Amino acid sequence: MSTTPLLSAESAESNRAAVSVNTSLDGLFSSSVPLGAQSTTSSRLQSEEQVVQIIDTLENTVEMLKHTVRPIMPNARKRILGRRFTNTLLPLAIVWQVLNVIILTLIDKNISNEEIARHPLDNKYFFAGVVVMVVFQMIHMVVVVIASVKLAKQVLHRTATSSFLVQSYLSTVLLFAGVYTLLFRADKSAWKGIMEDKNDEASVQSNTYIAQAFAIMLYYSVTTMTGTGFGDIHPVSWYLYLIVTAQMLLAVVYTTTIFARGLTILGGAKFRLAGEGGSATAATRSARSASMPPTII
Repeated sequence: MSTTPLLSAESAESNRAAVSVNTSLDGLFSSSVPLGAQSTTSSRLQSEEQVVQIIDTLENTVEMLKHTVRPIMPNARKRILGRRFTNTLLPLAIVWQVLNVIILTLIDKNISNEEIARHPLDNKYFFAGVVVMVVFQMIHMVVVVIASVKLAKQVLHRTATSSFLVQSYLSTVLLFAGVYTLLFRADKSAWKGIMEDKNDEASVQSNTYIAQAFAIMLYYSVTTMTGTGFGDIHPVSWYLYLIVTAQMLLAVVYTTTIFARGLTILGGAKFRLAGEGGSATAATRSARSASMPPTII
């Protein structure tokens, strides 16, 4: 249930209570006895009653304010959680992908070197590794989407920090590296230039195979995100073309945002330096004018 009507009603009650306090205070000061006049017993009693009424009104106002401020506390908690999320986005992404590689390495120990070089989806252990990667990358994707939406809002409101921008950028790089590793594990023939010489038992070690694949895909993700594109690794399947295109478009958005952020920081630094230089020049001129002897006409 929305808390907006509740807050509006409590705000109206607080306003009415404030009006009552002002009315009571006005009545108290208007009924006060002028200086030098004789005060009567009835006027004193009336003043005491008004003081009691004011105290009661203030107590009611305090209670209303407590009920009004209380619903705001969950928003403060959300802000704290949001700040923790933005400060730990990149470490969480690194730990998440490293944990993924470790679990897959443990699973691949049950597969022979010859089998893992063929990427056999009919092997239950190899297929289990694919399922684990799907779960890990889907969760990481949800986190990156949430971070991207939050970053977009902060950029629009000009509240985005450089730390959160860089962490979001690098988390996106890690996400695409994990997705590419997943697709390489599911379909090795969809890529060209990736571990093509490792097709026999002598050149493949199952306990390091997935770690090597992730390292290569991380390299490919970085070259794609930075626009380098050496061309030594490239996809050959249509769905990989779409995914790589999406990463390139994201790279343009991030590069533009980072470049604009850098210009803003440099512009602010130059403005501050110019202001400090102007202040120093004005101070020097004032000192010189003060030290000059007065001119006699």
